[in-house]
Amino acid sequence: AAIDQMRVATQLDPSNPIMHRALGFYHVFRAQPDSAVLEFERGFKLSPTHFGGRSNLVFGYAAAGRWADASRERALIEREAGGNSPNYARMVVNLAFGEADAAMTALERGVAAREALFGIVSIPCDPLFDPLKHNPRFSALMRRLGAHACPVAGVWPIGAPNLERSTRK
Repeated sequence: AAIDQMRVATQLDPSNPIMHRALGFYHVFRAQPDSAVLEFERGFKLSPTHFGGRSNLVFGYAAAGRWADASRERALIEREAGGNSPNYARMVVNLAFGEADAAMTALERGVAAREALFGIVSIPCDPLFDPLKHNPRFSALMRRLGAHACPVAGVWPIGAPNLERSTRK
């Protein structure tokens, strides 16, 4: 029902990058990476200076196996000063590239800084955080937040990057 409502909201206000971001993550976790990339690209075009929007592109490209595109966007993120939620953006990129320790560090820093994109309510159950749920640091963070992590939702939608293959694309 929520997905249908997001689609309607996007039709009513196609210039809302938040809905495109949400639909992008929905498509990633439904194993529809091409649709995810399309939504992330739409959202980023609407708000090209939004630091988190570029990290969503990285995530979508990684899910679609487009590692050259993911690496290119990652390099741009690493050159940028930070934006409004730099730890969140870095965490998303680290997760896309399978860097769980770096993602955990970014998550801890973002929560400590009270970054807006870290909805404390969503951390325990959002499948984005699944690769971190077995990390003792994640468990400690959940205890500090007074929360309990939901079980892992399913199979992680991004395989390890094969950069040799992706540079041939």
